Amino acid sequence: MAIYRGSGGSGDATNDASISAVTALTIRAEDSRDAAASSAGAASGSASAALASEAGVDADRVAAETAKTAAQTAKTAAETAKTASETAKTAAELAETNADDSAIAAAASASSITGAVTASANSATAANDSAIASAASAVTSGTKATTATTQAGISTTKAGEANDSAIAAAASASSITGAVTASAASADAAAASYDTFDDRYLGAKDEVPLYDNDGDALITGAQYFDTSANEQRVFTGSIWKATGSAVNGTTSREVYTATSGQTTYAIVYDSGFVDVYQNGVKLQTATDFTATSGTNIVLAVGAVTDDIIDIVAYGAFAVANTYTKTEADSKFAADVEGGAPDSVYLTAQNYNGGNP
Repeated sequence: MAIYRGSGGSGDATNDASISAVTALTIRAEDSRDAAASSAGAASGSASAALASEAGVDADRVAAETAKTAAQTAKTAAETAKTASETAKTAAELAETNADDSAIAAAASASSITGAVTASANSATAANDSAIASAASAVTSGTKATTATTQAGISTTKAGEANDSAIAAAASASSITGAVTASAASADAAAASYDTFDDRYLGAKDEVPLYDNDGDALITGAQYFDTSANEQRVFTGSIWKATGSAVNGTTSREVYTATSGQTTYAIVYDSGFVDVYQNGVKLQTATDFTATSGTNIVLAVGAVTDDIIDIVAYGAFAVANTYTKTEADSKFAADVEGGAPDSVYLTAQNYNGGNP
């Protein structure tokens, strides 16, 4: 277990004790080495002294041998101390290596602890954020609950409105059914009305019709437009009769410069309502020319080259509720006798410009 040791950092108790023991052994080995060196020096001096006095004194020889033995012993002790010193040095280096490894492990452990602290702080922050989110979610849930209550009220209202709409739709469907029935009846009436119209107005035809558009018998008053004669015609009950004049307007005029012997000249007219002039002289109907076809007139005698033939056709119109000359004279005479002003007296003769 790492123990904080101040600014020097943390370390392992076992490693620290080993370093202290190795250091003590190293100091002791160095002391033994120094002592052995001193003993070896002393022994060397004693051996020299013994050799110098070897010839005369046996006692000194014995002493010298003893000193030599002691020197050898001291040498052995010095070598042993040296070996112990080297061993202690090796142990110190091993302890230093272990201490470095422990320091690295301690740094890794510190980094791990820092990461754990950071992770713990992050977890605390996340927990705080989660708490805030939970609080917000609780508020949102409350709001949604209120909204749901409101929506439930709206749904109830809408359900009532839907029920009212269903009732109205049922009434409308009934009304539509009635309208459809009425529409069908109206369509039938329209078809019948069109058929009646179609029976009376046959449209444009290039031939005189013998039946109506349904193939039924013609009815009095039926009409069609004759594209050949370019006129509107009405059925009187027995024959087709033009409803207007063949002349487009009140008059129509054609002027020809005759060729030698020419007798026929084209013009559209109503029979009996055409005047013919030859070089300014009016010709007499049925005596000087014939006008019965409605499309041309025929001179009784062929014209001379460069004669001017001037033909005037008049539009003929039938007017309802008209008076004859006799009826008009009688009516106006009665008005005068009854006290009507003279200014309104108008006989057929006066109206006609004095001509009978």
